[in-house]
Formats: sequence, C-alpha cells, structure tokens
Amino acid sequence: PEGSYDKWREAANMLNTPSLEHSAFGLLLGFGAPLMRMTSTPGAAVCFTGGTGSGKTGTLYAALSIYGQPHDLSVLDGGATANGFIGRYLNLKNIPLGLDEVSNARPEHLSHLIHQISQGKTKIRMQSSVNAERELEQSASTILIMTSNTDITDMLQNLKSNPDGEMARYIQFMLDRPHFLETNPEYGKRIYDTFNYHYGHAGPIFIKKFYEVGEDYVLALIEKWDKKFEWLFGTDIGYRFHRNTLSVTFAAGELAIEANIVVLDLERIFKKVVHDMIDMRTKVKLNNTDFSGVLSEFVNAHHSGFLTVNDNRVVVEPRAPLIGRNEIHTQTRYVSKTTLRKYLSELSISTQQFESTLKNEGVITYSGKKRLGTSWASGADIGPVAVYGFHYTIPEEYLDQSAT
Repeated sequence: PEGSYDKWREAANMLNTPSLEHSAFGLLLGFGAPLMRMTSTPGAAVCFTGGTGSGKTGTLYAALSIYGQPHDLSVLDGGATANGFIGRYLNLKNIPLGLDEVSNARPEHLSHLIHQISQGKTKIRMQSSVNAERELEQSASTILIMTSNTDITDMLQNLKSNPDGEMARYIQFMLDRPHFLETNPEYGKRIYDTFNYHYGHAGPIFIKKFYEVGEDYVLALIEKWDKKFEWLFGTDIGYRFHRNTLSVTFAAGELAIEANIVVLDLERIFKKVVHDMIDMRTKVKLNNTDFSGVLSEFVNAHHSGFLTVNDNRVVVEPRAPLIGRNEIHTQTRYVSKTTLRKYLSELSISTQQFESTLKNEGVITYSGKKRLGTSWASGADIGPVAVYGFHYTIPEEYLDQSAT
C-alpha cells in the first residue's frame, strides 16, 4: 500500500457520479475478480473501447489500484508475447489482469489469452530430463480488463471468420467522453490521477471482509445478482461468461459497500451496464455466421477452377486446377469437399456446422461423389471425387453463352 486510503476512497466514491457508470463498473471488476473461482467459468474478459478522453485507462487503473500500483500491474502497448501474457496471468492468480491498449497486441496472442483466461489453466509442460509432466502446474481464476482504441471484435474477425469462441468470453463496452467530464474537465485528473499515487489499501480490507462473512454468504449474493441479470438480459447459455462476470462483480460491490470501502449506487450502475450489453448483443450476435456468404466468398476466390456446362456443352472451361462444376441445366453447383473444407479450416469455421446449417436452409442439395470433368475433353479421365451440391442461381451472362 502507498499513499492515503482516505484519498483513494474519495476518488473511488466520485465514480458514483452519473455518467461515470462505466468507470464505476471497472472499479467493481477489481473487487469481482477474486470471486470468479466461485462460478462455473474460471475467468472472463472485459474491454473498454473508446477514443482519447473517454476515461478507459483511468477505469482500468481504478480496478488495479485496489491491489497495488496500477501502472506497474498493467501490461502496456501489447508489450508481451503470448507466453508473457499467460505468465503474468498465472502470477496474479485472482488479482485482475490489466492490458492497456490491446489494439497494439497481435490478434492471435489476444485470442489465445481470452481462451486461457476462461479456462483457468496453462499449457502442459514437460520435465527437461525425463519424459514426464512437471509435477506442479499453476492455475488461476480472475477477470481480464482491457482497453482499446479500436473495436477488438474487428481484430478477432480479421483473424477468424467465426470468432464466436472469443466473443462469448469477453464483454466490450464502447465509451464516449462522460458528460460529467465534458462539463467538469478538471475532475478527470482529480479522480483518475489519484489511483496512481494512492493504492493497495482496499484489497486486503475486502478480502478480510470476504472471510468474515464466509463463502455461503457470498454465494447468496452472487445468486441474487445472477437472478437480476437473468431477468433483464435473458437466459441464453451462450452468454454464461457475461452472466457470471456481472454476478460476481456486483456481489463483490455489495460486499465492498458493507465493508465501508466504497459508496456506489449499484442498481443504477447495474442497469446501465446490462442495457449496454443488450445493445451490443443486438449488433454483434453469437452463432451468427453467414455461411451462405462464406460460400459466396469461396466461389469468388476460386471461380477460375470451375467448369460450367449446359447439358453436354461446355460453356466456360476452368483456367486453374479443377475444384468445382456449375451445371446450368440442373441449377446445381458442385464443389470439391476437400478444397472447401480446407478453406473453412483456414477461417476457423466448423465444417459440421457449415454443412448442417446449409442443409437445413436447403442450400446444400447433394452430398456424395461426382465426376467434375464430365463433358469436358480435357477432364475426361478425371475420376469421381467427394462433393457438395449447392442450389445454383444462373448468371445471365452464362445463359447468353450457353444459347450460342
């Protein structure tokens, strides 16, 4: 601990000002992190995204200042490898992990960390001298708090066409400059700078309160806020990480208030946070991959490998290795399963989900073997291969060519 606990409390309680709900929530995440081990999800991630002056770094520092010097506890500018991120996470154990400006981090490292946080474990390590695992492996359970200038959903979608796994495990809030700070700019420095010089007092007091009341009492608080979340947000199991994160965060907030650490309007903050989560859910939905769009992108990328025929006449010959066949007369497009599955794998899309969805939508009309080179002299000796057959809408230019 450094500085004055009273000055820290004064700054923390100023986050109760209307329009600072996101910063107040960030502070509460710091108290909620040690309680994540009491849920079915060992960890989760929260990202505050916004431009300069939105208070996102100050929000991160508010949470970390509960336990120590926030600047030193945070990782800046993507300044770590994938193993470095995991090492810091395991060392902190139940203290929140803070990453400032993850827009500079490599997307694959960020994706890996989000998954690792949600699992609470590190990778298996072997002993150097014998063929055996190391005897002691660390585990952790906490909340990852991030800030970013850019939408990290875009970062993950550039890495994967279907980042549902990551999106289910993190919550993103888009921050504008708070109205209170717009009209009272001097308070930004007064509130957020305080956390850099007065810190480390609240954490031990909070943990002591936890042990005074006992786990059963805390579990009852978590259940109380879980029901509140369910009533406002719904029960979709895909959002279980969101649900558990908010349940422990506001249960911890109630405990912190009982310990006289902070004075915050939890109901107002809770409603604001859940409202923003509902708004985000309408914009970015889980399990919402456009598989028909993925198929169109595949065809656009590989169109030169298709043979197009009408009855027994070749309309367009392939100009690349043959991977598909367009039949105008049957209105069917056949695609090599091997080539398409490789494409889906590169986009981290489940082949089984792709196939099941498009079959249910009536897009996939055939699954079996087909001679892709039939009616084409250069492909007469090409044997049958496993293909998908898709309903094929005939372009007008093909109809014009087939009639001549």
